[in-house]
Amino acid sequence: MMSYPSNIESTTTPIESARRSYHHKETSLDGRISANATSGTASITFILLLICLILVMILWALYTARRSSSPPVARVGDNRQKKKLSVEDHCRAITRRFDQLGHLAFLTEESFRPDHNSTPRQLQQKILKKGDSDTSQEEETLSDIDLEEEWCPVAGSGGSRIVVVNRRFDDNRTEEFTAPNCCAICLENYSCGDEVVWSANEKCYHVYHKDCIATYFAHAKKIGKSKKFLCPTCRQEYVVLLEEEQSNDNSKSDDESEIVVASSSIVESTFLND
Repeated sequence: MMSYPSNIESTTTPIESARRSYHHKETSLDGRISANATSGTASITFILLLICLILVMILWALYTARRSSSPPVARVGDNRQKKKLSVEDHCRAITRRFDQLGHLAFLTEESFRPDHNSTPRQLQQKILKKGDSDTSQEEETLSDIDLEEEWCPVAGSGGSRIVVVNRRFDDNRTEEFTAPNCCAICLENYSCGDEVVWSANEKCYHVYHKDCIATYFAHAKKIGKSKKFLCPTCRQEYVVLLEEEQSNDNSKSDDESEIVVASSSIVESTFLND
């Protein structure tokens, strides 16, 4: 019987050696592929997180920009929203006050009668205030009337003065006074059917078209230089809103609680330009 050397069992054939080498290379390649796959997943995850962060920052910037540009929301309990009133709104508030005072009248044919004997309003006010009418006082007042009529020239043939009839419904009295036949705001003669107003202030005796003086005060309100209605001619306080009326106006807007007047030259230039 033949015997083989003992080292034959430990000897590997070239085929087995090649197989083992291929298996080793395959294992190494799988490891590298697995490592690369793990690294790629981490990179993709990082990129996605970065994109999400950028989107969040963009959305937050848009939200804050829109919030800062939008008007503030009214707080609970604040039932009034401020709003800018138009000139027409202010005109209505002013004319409503003249109507309440009764210092508003329509001119009729009787207002232009040439043979009237009514007292000029500036003289009438001084007589009522002083209780007498001495000659020097009348001459001084009539001199003021002449100056006013010279400043406000009369156009047309309507006469130099008009008669304003004030019918006081509270005590069933009727009083009348004369005024220059010219509105110092629009510089036009009065006509039959015109609506005129005057002040309750005894220091002011000027008469104007209702629409002229209301528009004058309304434009002055938009400028907002003063807190009073001032006569554009003598700068005396012309009319005062009632406190009750002011509170009612406040329910619509905080701005309508007071009527203001700015420099007469600014407002007069506005009317002249129109």
